[in-house]
Amino acid sequence: KFLRQEFITTDNLSIAGKTDRSDYRISLSHLYQKGQVPNTHLNATTASMAGSLKLSNRLKTEATISYNRQYSPNYPSAGYGADNYFYNIMLWMGPEVDINDMRDYWQPGKENIQQKTYNYTWYNNPWYLANEYLKSYTNDVITGQANLTYDITNDLQFMVRSGVTNSNVFSDRKTPYSFIYYSSGASPQGNYQIERNNTFQIVSDALLTYNKRFFDDFEVTLSAGGSNRFNANSGQSSNTVGLNIPGYFNLSNSISPAQTSNYLREKEVSSVYGYADLSYKRMVYLSITGRNDWTSTLQKPYNSFFYPSATLGLVVSEMFKMPDFITYVKLRGAWANVSTDTDPYYTLATYGTGRRWDGNLSLGLPGSLIAPDIRPNQTISQEYGAELKFLKNRLGVDFTYFTYDDKNFIVQAPVSQASGYNSRLVNGGIVNRKGIELVLSVTPIKTKNLRWDITANYSYAHRYRKEFYGGLDQLEGVKVGGREDIYRGWAWQRSPEGEIVTVNGRPQYIDHVINLGYSDPDWVWGVGSQFTWKNFGLSFLFDGRVGGKMYNGVEAKLYEGGTHPGTANHYRDESYAGEATYLLEGVAVTEGEAVWDVQGNIVSDTRKFTPNETKVKYIDHLFDTYVNGITEANLYDRTFGKLREVTLTYDFPSRLFEKTFFKSVNISLVGRNLLLFTKVPFMDPDGYSGLTLSEPTYRNVGFNLGCKF
Repeated sequence: KFLRQEFITTDNLSIAGKTDRSDYRISLSHLYQKGQVPNTHLNATTASMAGSLKLSNRLKTEATISYNRQYSPNYPSAGYGADNYFYNIMLWMGPEVDINDMRDYWQPGKENIQQKTYNYTWYNNPWYLANEYLKSYTNDVITGQANLTYDITNDLQFMVRSGVTNSNVFSDRKTPYSFIYYSSGASPQGNYQIERNNTFQIVSDALLTYNKRFFDDFEVTLSAGGSNRFNANSGQSSNTVGLNIPGYFNLSNSISPAQTSNYLREKEVSSVYGYADLSYKRMVYLSITGRNDWTSTLQKPYNSFFYPSATLGLVVSEMFKMPDFITYVKLRGAWANVSTDTDPYYTLATYGTGRRWDGNLSLGLPGSLIAPDIRPNQTISQEYGAELKFLKNRLGVDFTYFTYDDKNFIVQAPVSQASGYNSRLVNGGIVNRKGIELVLSVTPIKTKNLRWDITANYSYAHRYRKEFYGGLDQLEGVKVGGREDIYRGWAWQRSPEGEIVTVNGRPQYIDHVINLGYSDPDWVWGVGSQFTWKNFGLSFLFDGRVGGKMYNGVEAKLYEGGTHPGTANHYRDESYAGEATYLLEGVAVTEGEAVWDVQGNIVSDTRKFTPNETKVKYIDHLFDTYVNGITEANLYDRTFGKLREVTLTYDFPSRLFEKTFFKSVNISLVGRNLLLFTKVPFMDPDGYSGLTLSEPTYRNVGFNLGCKF
């Protein structure tokens, strides 16, 4: 047995207090998670403090600071490769191998030098990976914010504030001797790598705000200010080239000179902004904003851009008398024209680091031309919605329709490679994103001791191409007017009736990638319910998605490695005996040909067919279907439904603690990821696809104890 029971504990302690001029809150929490894979676990500790102080009748200050530290001495790999436990166990380990026999993972007399495994060309011993191939990381994050507010008059207020976030990540990778991987990734003499990455951000702004009520019915808030945001990202990576002494992980132990690289990226944005909020009799709410940014990532004069927005809300139930069964009606709308910049140095032509030659470092020319007039990305958004409540808030409906036009985004446009470049950086194209969100809430039962609440949501959002840069009608299978989330891949040649076309009994595929569907879901949904009866509470949450294509690479590799349950048949045994006994249901072409366009539509077809009667070796069929990478062979709808969470809570009567310092005590039994309904085999489609080989999704059952004092 390799995997172990996962275990999670979470502890939290909070203290709060206040006086007539101040308040404070201190919180300390810790999370410990023992992983399913041996020798993996995670610790996360967070400490935070917040408080405010009234320095005078007009001057007040507030501040918060928090520190979070995540630490793991070893975490598992998730990608496809020989450093992944499940790659070595689930996909390629034969049934004749007992993993418990591999616990002693060093060959006798060759400890720390040569592992003992079942295949010395491609696969590592899982126990060796768990205990010797160690990847650790530490992430320290500090965030702080402070502000000072001065009431100039009863209606006019001035505020200055500043916030800092600093993140330091340190990680290292200890690769032992005899580590197996593809070609240059192998480390027969081990390796050691360390990385340090720092992310720093400071945001400061000053804001003058005027708030006034007129004639008892009107209230207006006017505000204007400026801000500055500075970001810096830096990092350094160093690694050995083999290890002189096995098991001694230090850069000085490198066989050849250690390799080091580093980077620094800085960005600054200065802004002025303002807004105006107007309300009338709790019936009409109007908000108008405007902002101008100056960014360091774009060239002058395009580094300065203005973007406005406006929202309007109408509480119709306050404006007109409604029937008794209608409790509340609100209509809302919003419009914005938002501009955004890009990453640091993206609009500058820079050399790239190349390979070393005879001990000398080389530099590479940039592969992209950069237009001199690169402007910011632009998004024009519109949102419209309605919120309705009926039967004294027992029934509620919230509906939103949104449409966003992404215009003139910075894109890489292809150019002829004869120019010496691969692409040209330009502004171009229009993509429309639109969809709806619907939330329904109902309270079927509401009595003194019993209450039942239900909330259901439904939503979808799709992206549509409205215009390509250069006036193209289509690009990579996407047509103007069509959806952007085209899922493209290799597919079988088929007859008009949908039968697979064969030649000599073997399936044939279209000679270029085609459109196989869409990657985004048709729609997503969720249903939550909560029951309360006296001191008991029961809640659950179902959610899921419908539609959207995904490639199941794990299933394909199980077939390729012969570990798929479907390969346990007589055809395989007969194939190893040299017999061709497998007959694929399909057709053979007797004459004619077919031509497909880039989207997979047949533009001409003169073929005639006869049923396939040619048998082949089963092993050849598996390689034709799964090893050759035909996407359609393992294509699934990413539809699933999941019982996300169930919680049973009991609040102990307060009278039990009258003579103690506890104000309230409750206990909860919590279950997460309890049920999964899907037709996708061998993986959880909720977050996994392709050749993702993360830890298996697990059910989590535990309890919470809450005490207030």
